[in-house]
Amino acid sequence: MQIEKVQDNRAIILQISGRLEGSTADEFSNCVADALRQAPERLVLDLASVDYISSAGLRILIQTAKDARTTNTRIALCALCANVMDVLEISGLTKILSIYTSREQAV
Repeated sequence: MQIEKVQDNRAIILQISGRLEGSTADEFSNCVADALRQAPERLVLDLASVDYISSAGLRILIQTAKDARTTNTRIALCALCANVMDVLEISGLTKILSIYTSREQAV
């Protein structure tokens, strides 16, 4: 997994590529926590290059949504592939996370 951090005037964007699974969960969690410590108005997780997400990745998304409340940061996911979107729908996370088709919409 690789994570590229991009910051604009209103948002921190984390562009993730690879697989969000048990072996990459700690790295992903640490990167998201670091971004939240900066208390941005919005944190965008660009998942266009993520082709797989496990329960470990889902747990981090849930924890991120909870942690974001303490800094008043809005979390947005964008550009999900069909496989990842299916997992989020099955798990019910599409009801609690803001999901956009493009990065521009998410920001």
